[in-house]
Amino acid sequence: MRPKIITCREKSEFLGEISVLYSSPVVNKSRPLSSGCRMESAENEVLETSEQEDAVRPSPRLLATAKPTESRLKRVLQSQRDSVHEPNLFRSAQWSADGTTVITTLWDHTLAAHVLPGDLLDTSSGIRSIEATSSSRHPEPIRAVAVNPAFSLTEPTSQTAILTSVDRPVQLHHLFPHEDGSSRIASYLIINTSTEQYIAPVSIAWTGSSPQHAICGSANRLDVLDVTREGTAGHVTMIPTAKKTMAAGNLGLVQSWRGMVSALAVQPPDSSGQGSSLVAAGSWARWVALYDYMRCPSLVSGWALPQSGSSGRGVVQVIWSPCGRYLVVNERFGHGLLLYDIRGAARELALLPRVQSQHHLMLSCDVFASSIESSERGGFEIWASSDDGRVRVWENAGSREGEIECTWAWRAHESTVISTALHPTGSVVLTSAGNWDPPEDQALETTPGKAQTTKSWQASKDTSLRIWSMF
Repeated sequence: MRPKIITCREKSEFLGEISVLYSSPVVNKSRPLSSGCRMESAENEVLETSEQEDAVRPSPRLLATAKPTESRLKRVLQSQRDSVHEPNLFRSAQWSADGTTVITTLWDHTLAAHVLPGDLLDTSSGIRSIEATSSSRHPEPIRAVAVNPAFSLTEPTSQTAILTSVDRPVQLHHLFPHEDGSSRIASYLIINTSTEQYIAPVSIAWTGSSPQHAICGSANRLDVLDVTREGTAGHVTMIPTAKKTMAAGNLGLVQSWRGMVSALAVQPPDSSGQGSSLVAAGSWARWVALYDYMRCPSLVSGWALPQSGSSGRGVVQVIWSPCGRYLVVNERFGHGLLLYDIRGAARELALLPRVQSQHHLMLSCDVFASSIESSERGGFEIWASSDDGRVRVWENAGSREGEIECTWAWRAHESTVISTALHPTGSVVLTSAGNWDPPEDQALETTPGKAQTTKSWQASKDTSLRIWSMF
């Protein structure tokens, strides 16, 4: 099914329709939590599974692949007359709420949507090659994208995403714009009232199943936006993350909670369906804090990440367990994921080791549980990207403590796995890969009579996006 293309309409009418679109599609998370699944690569490499388990476990099946589009960024050659396209990589990849579309961002500032064929699981079709259904180029690098939590291919007003980019205001974009029109629907300005400086957030998230409010993070502050009101009118409230205190008679900032808010995640609804206004925030300064953006817009709890041999260099992702009792913290350059039990005083429950990342790329992770009740008992899975091309999986992650080795893993790519995301049903897995390799031979190439020129870094051989079936 192809999406409906929105024709020209009044912006106020479009924003008005978004304001009444509160309920997200019902998702049937039908896959039961298994005791483990056997995962293979093209070379049939299986990790950490016994022969007895292999006899009853199904192998994953590669359903489809996609390559990044040709980069629109160009590099001027030494002659200063010719230019070549820079390599392109997927920066991030995620599922839409209804599981029909994959939304990606690329290094050339492109936001793309891939609508998957309805017969993707048909075994007679072989491995599919999918291409972007639509894409839009942005003038600056895209920092974060939050897809509408009510996304549906049958409802054009839900096919939106809110994003943040360098030196730009927060913007709401349509993922399937008209061929002759811009994808931008609205912009939201955040201004520092003390300095009149425009603020470009680094992280952003929707506040729940309602696509009306979003929360974004920047240096020392959180801001809540109403997407139905454009410009400065869309700014609802500001929550300071750097608390001011009197110390020795001088007004100063508490250094513990100061820094760039680089990751956000809103607590999911409980088993009764009651939504939450609790948001987890992580920073480059290696702290994690919880805020209630609705009832009490101030710090609820906060803690600094431990200093150890597994320490990273700043939080790139925080993600809740489906029950909202556990919090996974993902760091760049870290040796593993940190799992916290946030009931009462936040307690570090476990360290989930993986191959240490050697670059600044964000390696994402995802969680899954067959039901909220099983997640409350610690019965949820954590799926994590790794620098060695493998996807690692921890089962029943909340039921154990200490340093926990992965239950099983499989080689999904021949280079660094950047994104790992599970389909809402839990039966299909999305992975994307790619990194920047240093230039071979010498760092500088010298031509007689000409100045030295630095060789550029090259993209890795595997820069693909792949979709796998669990069964």
